[in-house]
Amino acid sequence: MVAACAKAGVILVEAYKHRHQPRLVDIKSRIENGEIGDIRGIHGVFTFDSSQSQNNIRFTKEWGGGSIYDIGCYPISTARFILDEEPSAVTAHAFFSPEHGNVDMMASGLMEFSNGVALTFDCAMWAAGRNELEILGSRGRFILNHAFLGDQSYTIVKNGVSETIPDENINQYKLQADDFADCVLDGKPLKFSYSNLINGIKAVKATLVSAEKQERIIL
Repeated sequence: MVAACAKAGVILVEAYKHRHQPRLVDIKSRIENGEIGDIRGIHGVFTFDSSQSQNNIRFTKEWGGGSIYDIGCYPISTARFILDEEPSAVTAHAFFSPEHGNVDMMASGLMEFSNGVALTFDCAMWAAGRNELEILGSRGRFILNHAFLGDQSYTIVKNGVSETIPDENINQYKLQADDFADCVLDGKPLKFSYSNLINGIKAVKATLVSAEKQERIIL
């Protein structure tokens, strides 16, 4: 129980830090203003290879190891933020490795939202590195080539024309820490409610359960 709670705390920190980037607020505002029309789907990927590392905590199933908990939480968190709603169901498939404590070393999934919109994603700790997000609309799309780490610029494509929007590469942990300090020292309201955080944990947990049971999970 202690390990599970500790891992939940890590997810809350990791999956929300990139939400503090100004670009996500900007993108969400542009979507609300109809710049790319109606959202048709979101696709996110976050992969790296740590398969050769020794005594990696991510390989301990009892402590909440695996790619879904570690990095699959990022595209899930982003989709929930952009769509401003919670998923209704999720279906996931994963590669569980006996060499790595039987955790999910790679997973892919489909998370259902309202109006036929879905998040499709994959995450891995045993694959070539990727860190990307696409938000597809009826009249355009947003492309984040470094969605969760690195360069915080993004591209908007409309009518075949691409425009890259630069953004300051401010450390995400700094932004998150500054917001937390404002809440503690100045009484500023939380950027994300407790219920939002708990719903994020439920969505990530349901994804892992779906992969383990090989069935669609209703949230």
